[in-house]
Amino acid sequence: MVRRLFKAYFTEGLNIADHQTLTDLAADIGLERQAAADSLHSGDLSAAVDLDLKYAEELGVTAVPFFVLGGKYAVSGAQPVEAFAQALNTAWDEVVESAG
Repeated sequence: MVRRLFKAYFTEGLNIADHQTLTDLAADIGLERQAAADSLHSGDLSAAVDLDLKYAEELGVTAVPFFVLGGKYAVSGAQPVEAFAQALNTAWDEVVESAG
């Protein structure tokens, strides 16, 4: 869906804030149209979105791309491969250490 949203916005110039457009895009990728429409209109996911926004604010997200690794290591913006490798290795080492 993320790829479809990017294409819709950046290539096709569609308004991805419009519920009908979002419902159409969901159907384009094989999701059930009515379920997508119901979800958008119900607001059931609003709390989850609010939690995601709060978490992003707590992490200090101010730009994209922004990657969170292991739930606590962040790489912001365009970074060299070495920065990603270091963050991935640190996060992985902690996962391995906590597992055993």
